[in-house]
Parts: sequence; structure tokens; C-alpha cells
Amino acid sequence: MRRIIALLVISALGLPLLAVNLGNTAIASGSQSLTRYQFAHEVSDIATNSAISCYVNSLWGVTFTAGAGTNTMDASSITTWANLRLEGMAEEEYATKYLGFQLTDSTFNAALANLSNQMMAAAAASGVNCGVDAQKALLDLPSGLAGNLIRAQAASGFLASKLPARIDESPASLQAFYAAHQSEYDTICVSVALVVPTDVAAFQADRAAGMSVAELATKYSHDASAAAGGAYGCFDATSNARDLTRGVALNTYSAGSSVQSGMYVLFVAPTKRTPAPYEKVASQVLTDVRNVNSGSIEAAKQGIYSRVGVLVSPVVGRYGTGAQGIGVYPPAAPASTLLNTFGLDSTTAIHF
Repeated sequence: MRRIIALLVISALGLPLLAVNLGNTAIASGSQSLTRYQFAHEVSDIATNSAISCYVNSLWGVTFTAGAGTNTMDASSITTWANLRLEGMAEEEYATKYLGFQLTDSTFNAALANLSNQMMAAAAASGVNCGVDAQKALLDLPSGLAGNLIRAQAASGFLASKLPARIDESPASLQAFYAAHQSEYDTICVSVALVVPTDVAAFQADRAAGMSVAELATKYSHDASAAAGGAYGCFDATSNARDLTRGVALNTYSAGSSVQSGMYVLFVAPTKRTPAPYEKVASQVLTDVRNVNSGSIEAAKQGIYSRVGVLVSPVVGRYGTGAQGIGVYPPAAPASTLLNTFGLDSTTAIHF
């Protein structure tokens, strides 16, 4: 079950479980629905199972917290779980109604094994030990909840076979992806030059004349690193250094990027690249594979939601399209804002 909602980390805001009204619909998709009471208890079942909580966090980036007492759950858990469950329900509804999907013992067992393997691979990539085998953790859940997750996984796998080819998240596939894109995971040491627009022409002329990276930074850069010839540090694959230096030769500045609302032009030069072993970057490899896969899946999800119809209680959240695509958002979620993609904050420090 590939979940492509926002990776929300839970904060303990403490919504009383007793306030979730018995019998009222929390979410629904087509003929399937989940009452607020059922919804609340599913969250509680995961929050109080340390092993499955570990796997859920590793695979979907979600941390469930029981809250101040055993009868509470926090607000972010509500939104997060609503997205996970709504996607699973919609996929199963669509696959069954429009594509002839049928759940058999064979497909159920295959989905159980597939979901378990994904959980184990995600935990390994994150470097965590969840204590017990993922399949056992799943089957230790109440049978209704476990069945819902596994059926959704089966439907998701069936739908995936109808989509353009995707990259599997098995350990072997992730390592193959790493091997094919190994330079993307180098540790990169960089120098920077933060140049005012009026100096760019002179900067480019001196660069064309053969002035070195360090000399250019010393002469033109307005960043504090100019005193060290622009040397800014070394950064791993989780930083934006790889995006800013992709395709740029060593000891050569990139094409300039306008930053700080046009106040400066940023030039970045890779000065050293050190290959990183797979074990060190496994988590980033998994993130990259999911980003590659998510494009076609997100488009398919929008079509599925439109076709089968969805209902989201206002108590659960606001259904619509936002920064993370279509889904459930907190009721008072602020409008999306554009972030500075060039790594400079208001103090002109460069964030890699």
C-alpha cells in the first residue's frame, strides 16, 4: 500500500477519544465508510502497539502518539490516518468496481507478504529495529484493522499493475537504483560566490579568463565564506547541494541563480566528490524512489477519488488539493507558500 500523502510528524494536541461521536461517518469512499468511533480506535490500536508504530513510521513517516492519556489522540494523527485510510478505501472501491479486482486467499496472502516486506525494507533503510517481524506485527493488530490494511495493499498492488512501470521498494531494487545513480549520493564539498547583480558581468569575464573558484569568491562574493575562498563545507545526499551542482564539473561554478528577491546571484562550485556507500544513504535512496514513483500515482489518485466519490467529516479535516496533492488537510491549514529554493534565508546564510 503505497501511501503518497504528506509525511506528517505528530504533535501531542490531545483530542479526547470520547469526543469522537459513535456512529457518525469520519470518512467514506463509494460504498465503504469508517465511523468516527472506528477511526479513533484504529489510531489507538496503532499508537499502543510499539512494533507496528515503528513500521508505520518507517514506511509512511507517521508517528502516532496516544496523547496525555489512554483515551486521547492528537490532531495530526487524525489528518494523517484519514489520508492513509481514505486512499486505501478508494483504491479498493475503484479496483473492485471498475477493474474487476477480486480478493482471494492467494491475493490476500501475497499482499500480506508484500506489505510486510515493504515495512521491513523501510525499517532497514531507516536504520531502526522494530523488535519483531513486520508480518507478526501486522497480524497482532485487531483482525478488522489488519484486514483493512492488507486488503488495501492488495488493491494497491492490483492498481499498480495497471499504471506505468514503477520502481519496486524491495532491498534489491533499491540497491539497483543506487548503483544506477551512484553519483547522486556523493558527499559534495562546495565553494560559493554570492554576487551582486551589477558585478555578474565582471565575474563572468574573470571566470572566462581563467580565474580560479577561490579567487572569484574572494574578489566578488558577499558571503562570509569569501574570506576562505568561498569554501562552504561538505554535504551529503540529503542536502540541496546535489541539485545545485548536478552536471557541474569539479572546481567550476554553476550557472548563477537569482536569490533574495534578486538582491544576489548565487554561484556554487563542487570542489570534491566522495562516493557514499549504500548503507549510509539507504534512507535517501528510498525517498528518491518514492519521489520517482509518486508522479504517475498522484495523477491516478486524483482520477480515482473523482470517480468513486469521497466524503470527509469536517471534524476529521478539510478535503481538497494542497501542497501535498489531493487529500485531507487540517481544517485550518494555511495556504501554501513558495519556499526559497535556492537555499538562502534572510541573513544570506546558505542552507545545504
